[in-house]
Amino acid sequence: AHCSDEQGHKQALSMMNVTPLLSIGMRLGEGSGAAVVYPILQSALRLHAEMATFEQASVSNKPI
Repeated sequence: AHCSDEQGHKQALSMMNVTPLLSIGMRLGEGSGAAVVYPILQSALRLHAEMATFEQASVSNKPI
C-alpha cells in the first residue's frame, strides 16, 4: 500500500518487484498505510466502473 520509512521496507518491496501506491513516511507498522490507501482504491474503482463513456454522456467529438 505504501512505502514505509522502516529499515528494509524499500528492499522488501524491491525484492517482490512491487511499487507502493503512496510514500508518506509513516513508520507505525500497524497497517496504517493500507488504511489510507483503501478508500483511494475504492474511489478509483467506483469511478472506473460507474463513469459514463463519452457516448453515454452525449459528449460530441466535433471541433468547436
